[in-house]
Amino acid sequence: MAYNPIVIDAQNNQFKIKVDEGSTQTLTLTQKTYDGSGGHQLEDFANDIQAQLNNAGFKPPVYVKINTNNQISFYSGVKPDDGVPHNIVLKDGPSIKDIGKVKSATPTKVQLDSAQKTVVPNYYQGWTIRIASGTGVGEMNTITSYDPEKQIADVAIPWIKTPDKTSSYELIPPFNGQTEVAPGGKIALPAHGSIAPLDNFYNGMTINIEDGVGNTESHKVVGYSNATGEIGIEPDNFTLTGPVTYTILPASKGDAVTHDPTGSSIDLSSDSSQLKDFYKGASLTVTFLDGSTETRKITGYDEVSKIAAVDHPWTKTFDRWAQYSISDTTLTQMGFQNQDTTQEIIGNPLADVTQVLGRFPVRKDVQTVDGSTVTLNPLDSNDNPDYYKNWTMTITDGPGTGQSQVISSSNKNVVTVGTPWDPQLAQNSKYAIRPPLIGKVAASASNGPPPDLKLAGNSSAVPDFYKGMTVTITDGKGAGQTRTIESYDPNTQSVTLDKDWENPIPDASSSYSIDDASDVAGNSKFVITVGIDKPQEISLDGGDYNPAQLARNIQERINERGGHYANVRVLLTTDKRLKVVYHDPDLNDSDAPLSIKLNSGSKADILPHMGFSDGIYSGSTEPNFEGNCSDINYEVNFGVKIKVNTSGDSLFDPVFQHLSETSINLRGANTKALSENDLAHITKDIDNILITQGEIGAKVNRLSSSTERFNGLSDNITKLQSDVEDVDVSKMISQFEMRKTAYQAALQIGGQILPMSLLNYLK
Repeated sequence: MAYNPIVIDAQNNQFKIKVDEGSTQTLTLTQKTYDGSGGHQLEDFANDIQAQLNNAGFKPPVYVKINTNNQISFYSGVKPDDGVPHNIVLKDGPSIKDIGKVKSATPTKVQLDSAQKTVVPNYYQGWTIRIASGTGVGEMNTITSYDPEKQIADVAIPWIKTPDKTSSYELIPPFNGQTEVAPGGKIALPAHGSIAPLDNFYNGMTINIEDGVGNTESHKVVGYSNATGEIGIEPDNFTLTGPVTYTILPASKGDAVTHDPTGSSIDLSSDSSQLKDFYKGASLTVTFLDGSTETRKITGYDEVSKIAAVDHPWTKTFDRWAQYSISDTTLTQMGFQNQDTTQEIIGNPLADVTQVLGRFPVRKDVQTVDGSTVTLNPLDSNDNPDYYKNWTMTITDGPGTGQSQVISSSNKNVVTVGTPWDPQLAQNSKYAIRPPLIGKVAASASNGPPPDLKLAGNSSAVPDFYKGMTVTITDGKGAGQTRTIESYDPNTQSVTLDKDWENPIPDASSSYSIDDASDVAGNSKFVITVGIDKPQEISLDGGDYNPAQLARNIQERINERGGHYANVRVLLTTDKRLKVVYHDPDLNDSDAPLSIKLNSGSKADILPHMGFSDGIYSGSTEPNFEGNCSDINYEVNFGVKIKVNTSGDSLFDPVFQHLSETSINLRGANTKALSENDLAHITKDIDNILITQGEIGAKVNRLSSSTERFNGLSDNITKLQSDVEDVDVSKMISQFEMRKTAYQAALQIGGQILPMSLLNYLK
């Protein structure tokens, strides 16, 4: 079996789906483990999903199929094709953390299943308990206290129908609601005291808020008071005020690290939950550099060491690019993320290495190192004093990999950072240094003359360093405005611009991003448009990237633009294609994700190397459902069946893929790839088509022979039936007339022998 086992249980058997502008519906799947054994195949899983989709009655209908690479795909459409690309959105179901059977209950108490083994007093305080089946089904209540020794929970209000041993329950953490941001940017959750979670329950999580007109804000939670419901955040205060809806998201992602020699655990990030066994029962997926994944079930979690135990050891060693993601929903196991949608863009397969010709970052080998002082490659020497001051230096390979520090001073090709490297660098260490290109506006801008903007205090120390580049306001007042820099004064960190600002003029609430490659000829640029926002021209960091690194580079540069662009995700599929999709953490069930459009850069176009064509648009890339790849078998003899169809996906997908690659190489004048790879691929594709034609011809001949044989059998059976059932009509009429004449003669002779009747005797 080529996929991780999929475990669907009562904790993760629900997900939501929305088609076009219709209502969002929740689907409940059959609880089952799909491990590749009989009746537990991926196709069986798809059949269960399809049954639930059919029951939901979507219009237009929704279909699910398994692709040749074991990926699950959703489609929507009608026959005949209505010419409309129908949009599907998938969302996670409710965040159910614990399930079980009721052991006993009173009108105000319920004894939980002994499987709930938390030893933390009042662990479930403030959680919602929902009766999922049995007596009291559908009732919901809030837990006000919990005794872990007796597994007894007190509830806020008496049950309408007291649950009993026939009842099963679900426990749902309090992660959503409505509240109000007070003047000064403080927020308190509506529940506190006995109907709120324990102190610091939300620490390390992310809180997202949205006001009534669509403005959003996100912060990391650093404190929570049970007594007042007040949330402490970083940065310190919200900027929105008034009524808001909130969503709280537990820390669920980070770098994959393990120090367990048995490979049966993983170290989670430092901001992970402070409650014991909080992640127990959830699925944890590690994604490796090559795009492959491994999924495990978390069997225990220690809140002090932040170590999660998993159900069986990892088979691959974690590399420095490995990332983990925790989910207790069925979407993750199906290969989707929350809010995945057919409003996505998927490109052609990437090369193993993509060379981006950009000005920054500068990438070379370390020459020498002494504590916090590093000698760079001589080619990076610069006579400007402190040329590299405030640049960020990251070690990308060799000793010290992963470390990143800000350069405090430089002299030609010798730079000094704040603290010594630990572990220490060596001559085979590789570095990347990048100038300060993003930050917060230091003061209100003005229209001068000339118009200006005051950059952050950690900007470049070199006069006119930013001259000729473009600066874009990415957040706060003036968001979306782009200007060209005409001069830069490092003493005041101020730039002058080519034209006046429009209202609102940027101020200290604004953030900016400087296009570092705007004056470079290469292949580092593309344009992205999200929804109806202003298009943004993106410049990628220069360097050689494998597909996973390229995806990360693209996403980081897009997210720097802020606003809706901060919600764009660039993912890598298992067959090394880039997938660009919009993921808004505050998306409501009634909302649809924003569309994405990619265009070529004004110069130095990188789009073909990303696998995309100019003008590709997420709103028109998903076709209506055109059937699946299932086999069609005909019985050609008693107990003998033959497959009569050939999957178009398996035959033509590689052809179109190779043709797209050839097109890209032709436009890029990549003669080496054309001669070594593309011609060989085209030749192989032609051979495969000829082989398939031969196979189809053989099947046609066999079916024709079977048809002739069946026609002969039909004639023989008809003759046998005729011999048994048919008669000679003329012969039968002659025999009938002869027997009729004989019968009449017999009657006449009998009348002459016995002429007397009963009346004669009565006389």
